[in-house]
Amino acid sequence: MPYGGKSCEIITCYARESIEFLNSIGVKLIIAACGTVSTIISKSDLGISGLHGVVEPSCLAAIKASKNLKIGVIGTERAIKSKKYEHVIKKINPNAQVYQKACPVLAPLIENGFAQKNNKNLISIINIYIKPLLKFQIDTLILGCTHYPIIKNTISKVIPKIKLIDSGKETAKFIYTFLKNNNLTSDRKTEGKIDFFVSDLPENFSESTQIFFGNFFSKKQITITKIQVCMNSLRTSEK
Repeated sequence: MPYGGKSCEIITCYARESIEFLNSIGVKLIIAACGTVSTIISKSDLGISGLHGVVEPSCLAAIKASKNLKIGVIGTERAIKSKKYEHVIKKINPNAQVYQKACPVLAPLIENGFAQKNNKNLISIINIYIKPLLKFQIDTLILGCTHYPIIKNTISKVIPKIKLIDSGKETAKFIYTFLKNNNLTSDRKTEGKIDFFVSDLPENFSESTQIFFGNFFSKKQITITKIQVCMNSLRTSEK
């Protein structure tokens, strides 16, 4: 990361390689838990029926929460340029109005330890990026990057009257309902476990993931060879 400034081809390549790996270990469902990835790839693109993103659950929750149907969306540059959130919202309710803003600095700030509630740099960036959306009279704001909920308390401090849609939380609720409705929940009585597979240095991941999960259970390193080959082939084809 960050993915927001990368090309659609490279992001799709990363996603495809990750999905192939996860399918190789026998998962029953995959969540693209990244706002940028979710706006670019689709089930039909990759031919996968068990693939879900964070866009649809977030849009459904926003429409349900909004009283005036004026909805704001913040995300990476690539996610906002895709207009995927606007397309999905309009498909669900054509009367909704959508106002979007790219926030390319937010995710790197969070990754680099600037997520404290009273951090002056973070508050300044939020004022620059998000506060201008208020002129459109939005009453609901989709946090269209899964980093953003980490700073939702700070965002609420800057725009206190706006309902914030946590993409991760809404996707988790959406997937729970999906699993139940499709008889895909586990019948085991014991608790499951969490494994993290990372594409690069586990040590670096261990540090940054504390922001999201605190102490986590295990981490494993997988090769990045396939990703590198895919990137090289793309560069060759572009030439």
